[in-house]
Amino acid sequence: MLQATGIGYFLPMFGALLVFIVVYVLLNKTKLFGDSKFVQALTSLILAVIFVTVSGAVKYITMITPWVVVLLVVLFFTVIILSMSGGEVEKIMKGGLMWVFIAAMIIVFLIAAINVFNPILAPYLPGSTTPGGTTLGLQISNFLFSGGFLGSVLILGVGILVAWIVAKGDSGDSGGKDKGKK
Repeated sequence: MLQATGIGYFLPMFGALLVFIVVYVLLNKTKLFGDSKFVQALTSLILAVIFVTVSGAVKYITMITPWVVVLLVVLFFTVIILSMSGGEVEKIMKGGLMWVFIAAMIIVFLIAAINVFNPILAPYLPGSTTPGGTTLGLQISNFLFSGGFLGSVLILGVGILVAWIVAKGDSGDSGGKDKGKK
């Protein structure tokens, strides 16, 4: 049996590489430091090294990366399926579908940030208690961030998205010119 547990040792390097690539592309696209590729690469390298050395940032990148990839794959296949059904990609990308994926990305970023940085910020938030104590706010947050509740919300969201896409695609026509005629 093939074991892939050794890849866990390389996750910080993959995270640093991801940060380096994203920062480099953004700097190159925005021309923040001009056209000097050396300055862009050096700045990207410095930010990637900072991300690798800060453990909270490494956890954050490690938690976000799989979900961003999943959302991008879902977006890719959704656009492919909708374009195969006769829609134009430009219309699909400019419609409400893009806002749904942007909202999903923001939710992923927020949930990952709450999950990673909660132990650091929890003592300073209202409603925090001493170890072993419970408050209503803590019980509610435990429920809202439990796996069962978040999974249900995700399934409900996917169902709503699919229903919206199907309802939007079914604009009353039968899909063919010759259907129903003999």
